[in-house]
Amino acid sequence: MSGKVEYTLGTSSTNEKTLDVSAIYDQGVALRETGQQEQAIKCFLNVLALDEKHARAHGNLGLSLADLGRFDEGQKHYLKAVELDPNYGEAWRGLANTGYFDTEPTQLLKMDDAFNITDVPAEDRIHLGFGLAKVYEDLHRYDEAFSCLKTANRLKRDSISFDIEKSAAMVQSLIKHFDRSLFNHHTGSGRNDKTPIFVLGMPRSGTTLVEQILASHPTVHGAGEQPYVEATLNNVFKKYRIAFPAGLMKTGVETFHILADEYLEKLRSHDEEADRITDKMLGNFMLIGLIHLMLPNAKIVHVRRDPLDNCFSIYSRLFAKTHLYSYDLEELATFYGLYRSLMDHWHTVLPGCMLDFSYEALITDPEQQTKNLLAYCDLPFDERCLRPHQTKRTILTASNFQVRQPINTASIERWRNFEPHLDSLQESLREFLE
Repeated sequence: MSGKVEYTLGTSSTNEKTLDVSAIYDQGVALRETGQQEQAIKCFLNVLALDEKHARAHGNLGLSLADLGRFDEGQKHYLKAVELDPNYGEAWRGLANTGYFDTEPTQLLKMDDAFNITDVPAEDRIHLGFGLAKVYEDLHRYDEAFSCLKTANRLKRDSISFDIEKSAAMVQSLIKHFDRSLFNHHTGSGRNDKTPIFVLGMPRSGTTLVEQILASHPTVHGAGEQPYVEATLNNVFKKYRIAFPAGLMKTGVETFHILADEYLEKLRSHDEEADRITDKMLGNFMLIGLIHLMLPNAKIVHVRRDPLDNCFSIYSRLFAKTHLYSYDLEELATFYGLYRSLMDHWHTVLPGCMLDFSYEALITDPEQQTKNLLAYCDLPFDERCLRPHQTKRTILTASNFQVRQPINTASIERWRNFEPHLDSLQESLREFLE
């Protein structure tokens, strides 16, 4: 989508003005969702110039500003949005997640009242529930926080279609077809390009922080979560009518060259000059075998976190359109088990193919672990990597506020505050707990 936004403010009739507002707002939302925050902000400001009481424009403007780390400015628009529309759940959640929620009773009661009105649209109640959980947790009212989470997750799960068995079947198929014989057969495949650094793992495991550390290095560009590996896979395999993953053994070396070239072209569109570019698409953990066949010299950083902290943190967050397994504790635990099984498989068939990087070790000893990370990525040490919170860049993940704070231990063993409610999760994850 073009980032060019040119509108003439003011129209000749009410109908034309309404049409212009709707069109500009829709373009702003599309720009925001594709990471073009500066252009999205221009759209929302144009909407507000035409209609200063457009609550959704205020709310989306707040979201765009937050993505850029401009939380003070975003707060003002979140507050205006909920003033205009007290049931506007996403604006309430944005306000809660940026650390500026005023916990004085009037504001909290307004949010709680909106959440408990059953005829408020489910989408708004979902946002309200996740936002309220954050506020109650900040107030150390953990039972109330979990109650909000439980309701919000149930509402979200009811609104989506997801089959955990399909995820299990895909993992089993990957393990079956990406065996040692496949890699022996394709020894020497792919391109030798060292540009990509893949940062992957489960959501809420610390991947955003790790990418921010790497992006703080002067020779590295942080591209964020980009679906390029999967998109390239789908495009090339469809074009050449290759079944995935079953058809990999019969695939010629030229296919992996095509895959690598197309992927690198997409990645390079973010920065033509940087020595290295990070790709933080979390789901790439499913495709490590393919990445190795495409780009055998690429660095892969697998970020790991304590299973209970990781899974509870996932359960406590609302995601945009992905991670559909996260809204039910049983499905979440099952998916976590699938993820661990697949990571064990990659280590078995591709020993040494990646760095397992501990979130807890990074938090407790950031300087040494940062040096270890840079050394693995063949990057010289740079002091700026010790101050990732000072690096200015767009961050579109749920961690956009936390990653802009100095590294701290606040998230370590966070799950213990909710332990009375997590018996089933502990039992399901028992085999993974150290």
